[in-house]
Amino acid sequence: METDQNYKWIDRLKADPKWSKIRFKRIDKGHYTNPAITLKHELIDVVNFNVFVRIEENRIPLFIGPSYMVSTTLKSVYIDHPEKRIIAILDEDSFPGEYRALIIQEYFRGQSKTLAFFRNEEMYEQKLATIESVLKEATLIRSYLKLNLDSEINQIDMSLSPVPPYKGPGEIRLIIIGQDPTIKNQSQRSKISTTLNLNRSGSLTKYVTTICEKLGLTLENVYSTNIYKYFYTSPPAKTMDVLFDHLTLNLKLLRRELDVYQGLPVITLGEPVLQLLSNIYKDKVRYYWDYGNQTSSRAFKKCTDNEIDRPFYPFPHQPSLAKSFYSQTLNDFLNFVAQDILIK
Repeated sequence: METDQNYKWIDRLKADPKWSKIRFKRIDKGHYTNPAITLKHELIDVVNFNVFVRIEENRIPLFIGPSYMVSTTLKSVYIDHPEKRIIAILDEDSFPGEYRALIIQEYFRGQSKTLAFFRNEEMYEQKLATIESVLKEATLIRSYLKLNLDSEINQIDMSLSPVPPYKGPGEIRLIIIGQDPTIKNQSQRSKISTTLNLNRSGSLTKYVTTICEKLGLTLENVYSTNIYKYFYTSPPAKTMDVLFDHLTLNLKLLRRELDVYQGLPVITLGEPVLQLLSNIYKDKVRYYWDYGNQTSSRAFKKCTDNEIDRPFYPFPHQPSLAKSFYSQTLNDFLNFVAQDILIK
């Protein structure tokens, strides 16, 4: 385990089966793409510029600085080397010399696509591998927030227990993330015994089943969890400020929870979930579904710039399927997801 805070991302990198063997190279002299000349680690080689721009199979160039600034310099670095390549950015935080994450991208002629994201946070040795351990953490978080950050606008409801994730009995091959269990009908809340009510028949279970079938899966292959596992007094999608105020601790729990399921595709349900997890202010599901495109070939997207360190596919919540755009486009988006995650 890394002890220096600058290198916590390396533990996460080594735990990833795809990227664990990768090495890095940075320029040997102070340069606007590599200003942190004191950064040293056994996985980071110091090379001259000619070696830095050379494409190598298991060693990729490391750029250092705020990612938005690095992206503006890449074109000039590779102006004489226009080939498609894999690069890494050690994304500097708002304080110089402190790093938010390592971002691995595919870069080609001014366009980049995020392939992996490794947050510069300590990896927990004890994974939340059981439903009971997740619920225990969620209950502690709820108590802390109730005591220290509860809002008069929409209070945390302590009369009901947090709702456990749904875990299918088969091999888990798909992650589904919802928002919270606070449905509008208060009298029905106590009947919710698992996330998204996937242990009961209903319109939401039917919707999730449709998604699974298109991906060659069943509910037995699903692990579903909410960002917030406890109840609020009223459905909190109308009080998003409260959700954002309570996000940090719940997000850390969610990341630990998902660490158990490395490499699996993730879908989210509902626009509030997308906005809570995306790094784009007031993000919209329809953006990823190419709303407004009237042609048969749509530019569907997944969300790569996000808080859970892995790409996810934003879906509308089940009631939004009443809108003609989503109902008519659902099948095409599912085809895109199936092809993208290569589930046959």
